[in-house]
Amino acid sequence: DGPDQIGFGGARVPGKSHGAFAQVALDDCQRVAELKGLYIRKVAKNAKEQFEDLRRNVLKQVSHEYTRSGVITFPNGSKIVTGHFRTENDVDQYLGLEYDVIVIEEATSLSLAKYKTLRDSNRTSKLNWRPRIYATTNPGNVGHVWFKERFITPARKDSETDTRFIFATVDDNRFSDS
Repeated sequence: DGPDQIGFGGARVPGKSHGAFAQVALDDCQRVAELKGLYIRKVAKNAKEQFEDLRRNVLKQVSHEYTRSGVITFPNGSKIVTGHFRTENDVDQYLGLEYDVIVIEEATSLSLAKYKTLRDSNRTSKLNWRPRIYATTNPGNVGHVWFKERFITPARKDSETDTRFIFATVDDNRFSDS
């Protein structure tokens, strides 16, 4: 029960990426053995750099192995792989694959159709896990309208069912100098 799509959105800087990564790495992957997560972002270089930064900051004291190809593996067999899509058609490379949990950075850089394509890969064969997506974004871009309809409007109307939205502002990050 509960939401299976969690959106984080608002201004730049509040720590949306940090929060989504920490949720998957420190909670989801620690609670469930052999969980497979996908951390995806539009630009490959940005995805890899951000993934490495988050790994160093969030997993300082957590046992894990990291490969330069962008895979984090935990002692219980859970893992997070990094991915990217240069164009929307690149999302199709994830068709047919199974990811128990997906983090989509800058989700509004995807159309609704490609978001749904990723949702098709968000499934599991684990009895003790319900697949979920964590989607971060700033306002704007090609997916602004669908993201607002799926996450923000239900949150504002207090009518969320399978989604939850976490509003974020620069004031939420006490470490920011903005």
